[in-house]
Amino acid sequence: YSEPMVAPGYYFMDSPGNDLESIAGQVGSGCNLIFFVTGNGSITNFPFVPTIKVVTTSERFTQLQSDMDVDAGRYLTGTPMDELGAETFAQMLAVASGELSVGERAGHAQLQIWRDWRLGADETLATLGEQPAPSGQPLAITTTTAPELDFGAPPAQPVALILPTSLCSGQIARLAAERFNRAATDSPYSRFATLVHTEGCGVTTQSEFLDTLLGYMVHPLTGACLLLEHGCEKTHNHYWQGKMRDAGLALADYGWASIQGDGGIEKSMARVWDWFAAQSEGFADPSGSPTRRVGEPLTLGLLATAEPEEAAALALADLVAALVGQGGSVIVPEGAGVLASAPFRQRLGLSGASEPTLRYAGWRYPAGLHIMADPSVSWTETLTGLGATGAELMLVWGKAFNGHPLVPLLQVGAEGAGEWDLALAGDPAGWPTALAGLIRATRAWTHTPLAMQQHNLDFQITRGLLGISL
Repeated sequence: YSEPMVAPGYYFMDSPGNDLESIAGQVGSGCNLIFFVTGNGSITNFPFVPTIKVVTTSERFTQLQSDMDVDAGRYLTGTPMDELGAETFAQMLAVASGELSVGERAGHAQLQIWRDWRLGADETLATLGEQPAPSGQPLAITTTTAPELDFGAPPAQPVALILPTSLCSGQIARLAAERFNRAATDSPYSRFATLVHTEGCGVTTQSEFLDTLLGYMVHPLTGACLLLEHGCEKTHNHYWQGKMRDAGLALADYGWASIQGDGGIEKSMARVWDWFAAQSEGFADPSGSPTRRVGEPLTLGLLATAEPEEAAALALADLVAALVGQGGSVIVPEGAGVLASAPFRQRLGLSGASEPTLRYAGWRYPAGLHIMADPSVSWTETLTGLGATGAELMLVWGKAFNGHPLVPLLQVGAEGAGEWDLALAGDPAGWPTALAGLIRATRAWTHTPLAMQQHNLDFQITRGLLGISL
């Protein structure tokens, strides 16, 4: 896989078989042009190596002709192979010489690299199977010193979320969100957002993937959600409809579009736009979907890139106690720096080792303080799972590597140590109030988080400890 070719000739490359992971390996080996033979009509492209898409039937080519290069189905209807081959060869030479392929003109690309199984020794697998599932019950907080804090109200305008069902539809969802944000005027939505990821065909860890996307479908910031499929992925729209029924979600609350089924990129984007335009009040029946949590008490994701100093740890603990005392929730990922802080734990009355109470991206739970299981070593994957739990905001002590494309992330630190959304200074007794004020301003959109100002945002679904490429 991706081993450089040292001489001309025919090579057979080891690969997981997934189309896009295979193409990344072929490019790594030195390929400077890709032929992609597709029956359904894949619209995918590599970022800098041109892809010539060859469709096996004329009917499908006609349906998607604005996104395909070669109609190989002509052979089935009488075009001689010599003629069709000569045309395709000439087209290949033209593209190799600089003429833009259809995909290059479309201005989007998809990339996925083969990911190996993270586990090493065989005995580790048996150990994992013995671990109990999280209880789902919040940790008991025994502090009696929770301050009275004002966390403000939920944002007045919800987000319109375009949710791609796979890597291949992700970049089209991104193009749609960018186009709609430029075009939308007098919209009931604060903005259009999407969550571009790499799963849908190569995914093997179904539970993490399912929980993550379901969590964003019912996220408190989501006013209306449309699922955009490529069309040939394993996790297509009908797959999700079955999983959503199992989860108790009302399918009528959601929009559906298909790049291949609707006839290509532009036609599917038009369907997406038309559906959101018809959703003037968010979901069709806001009171009829029991899992949609708009208007409920705040859920806050709390992280720390390092163990906070004592004064900051106490302020964060007071923030947690105040929010939980008002019926809200705080979700801390497993391994976060605050969990290692003795002052933080003592202030909240947490004793002993605290095991996860929620699985990764778990989105159904009673309110309170929870620890989310986190099988990942990736900051971005941690944020992705934390957002799926329903966190309306995330607050991190220390510098974040990046923010989240849907959920505002607030960076807090000590004065003079860098650029922050809030630098804690002065009397520590006032720090919980200052933190609550930052949360209140962000919910009202009078404060835009640094990560969003810098467009330093990312999203990636974990494959956990057992995920492999297929």
